[in-house]
Amino acid sequence: MCGIVGVISNRSLTKAEKDIFQQLLMVDSVRGHHATGVLSVTPKGYVDVFKRAVNSQEFHQYKRSDDVLAGACMATGHNRWATTGSSSDHQ
Repeated sequence: MCGIVGVISNRSLTKAEKDIFQQLLMVDSVRGHHATGVLSVTPKGYVDVFKRAVNSQEFHQYKRSDDVLAGACMATGHNRWATTGSSSDHQ
């Protein structure tokens, strides 16, 4: 199984909202620990994606996991449980 979490606002996310999102992603790791990814959108429509074949705890240790949320008004996170295929960082 996999899990999806998200936050959305009508303005850039506050630090508290980003913290809540990151906590949601950590809690959601029970739904999958083989890979973690985040997609974010800014108020101007810029889309950013960061994903790695690691659990969410390791994912948060990458500086890029914070950078992907910079200026975002919406963020969606995914935890993957590899039921078929392999997990890799290949984009």
